[in-house]
Amino acid sequence: MRKTRLAPAPFPRIDPDPELVAHIERLGDVSHVEAVDARPHLVRFRLGDKRWLMRGLPSDQSYDRVRSRHRALREIAGKDGAISPTTLPDASVVRLESGLAEIVQDLPGRSWMHNNRMMLDGHSLHRPLPSPEGGMARLTQAVATLHASSDGMDRGALPVLGVADYQREQRRRWTEVRDQIVASGVQTVHIGR
Repeated sequence: MRKTRLAPAPFPRIDPDPELVAHIERLGDVSHVEAVDARPHLVRFRLGDKRWLMRGLPSDQSYDRVRSRHRALREIAGKDGAISPTTLPDASVVRLESGLAEIVQDLPGRSWMHNNRMMLDGHSLHRPLPSPEGGMARLTQAVATLHASSDGMDRGALPVLGVADYQREQRRRWTEVRDQIVASGVQTVHIGR
């Protein structure tokens, strides 16, 4: 019989990506620099009185596409009642040796799902569980508010990706990841899922 862990497993503490940290430190008076949920490419830090996130972006993101998305975020964030991260003024998209990164404001709240695993007090549970009481209703309201805030925006400022293009891109990404997994020969439960 297979042994099943009943208690949630904490995420291991890891160091954030040194290249991201080096850029963050050049911004000035920063503090509380840490990787988020054992993901070195996602770094949370404090600058002034705000919390920010710096995220290394996938290689298929273009500089112009990210800048376009950030323009839309700034426009949405400026509307009353909008729930949208604002971007770091004059430095929201960064070119690094390893590729692009973005810096956006860290929104308040805490995640209850990470990489399709339910979260409970900073721990992950490797089994499907329902969302916290009212969690889906709050998430739905936040998404609806974001979409309502974008009403009336100049559509030329928004990034455009059709359904067929999105599906084609996801298929390409999955094929690339699957080929890497097969080549690595790794046989672990989470990859098997």
